[in-house]
Amino acid sequence: MAKKKVVKKPTKKPPAAKKKVATGGKQKTLGDWHPKIPPDVQEAADEYDRLYVAAAKATSKMNGAKTKAIDLMKKKKIAKVPIRDGKKMLELGVLDQVKIKKPITKEDDDNGK
Repeated sequence: MAKKKVVKKPTKKPPAAKKKVATGGKQKTLGDWHPKIPPDVQEAADEYDRLYVAAAKATSKMNGAKTKAIDLMKKKKIAKVPIRDGKKMLELGVLDQVKIKKPITKEDDDNGK
């Protein structure tokens, strides 16, 4: 008679013990990490923060204007719109996007040959 092979199942390791945190000390808060911020550093940080927020708001407005321009250009079937007094062209792309390009003039076309 053949002996049956006994397959041992792997045993689970007990969870690691939690590390104890030293008690009795006060946890530092944000105000405790540095005794005093110099006024010029604080002013520079505040200016950066103001500009950062302004840039985020401007990006949001720009994306809204871009979507509106794309929708109207598609609706009216207009592929190019002159901007910046004709120095640049806003072109409707294939993938519902617009690009700003320099318009090709006759001089540019002649120089390219």
